[in-house]
Amino acid sequence: RDLFSILIEVINENDDVLSLVIYNYYAQGSSNTTRKFYNIDKKNQTVLTLEGMFKGSDYVNVISKNIISQMRERTKKNPEDVYWIDGEIDDFTKIKKDQGFYINDENEIVICFDKYEVAPGSSGLVEFTIPKDVTKKLMK
Repeated sequence: RDLFSILIEVINENDDVLSLVIYNYYAQGSSNTTRKFYNIDKKNQTVLTLEGMFKGSDYVNVISKNIISQMRERTKKNPEDVYWIDGEIDDFTKIKKDQGFYINDENEIVICFDKYEVAPGSSGLVEFTIPKDVTKKLMK
């Protein structure tokens, strides 16, 4: 029997931002979960996008380099943490311009990947918090 469910979760809400995620869970033999993120600037009543928050397109490269660095650090600390970098094919090289993200309660951007996007399926849903000192230089 197939199973499909949707869950909506508010990740962060304060005076400035509302970040929420919609989980789509599907099971038929095996299971898969995908996510869609929505970040709303409450003061300006607009949807926040990475492209809209950062000047120019260099944010893709800067954030991607930080994520690759975090992947290497995680693997160094725990060799069981495996990411698709430094291999031969289908390696993660950079985020998409419209990569899923949310803003956490520390006002940091958290870049999110679905199962199998940057690591084996056993890693599940993978997230990387981008330090403020990285994003501050990119802000409009």
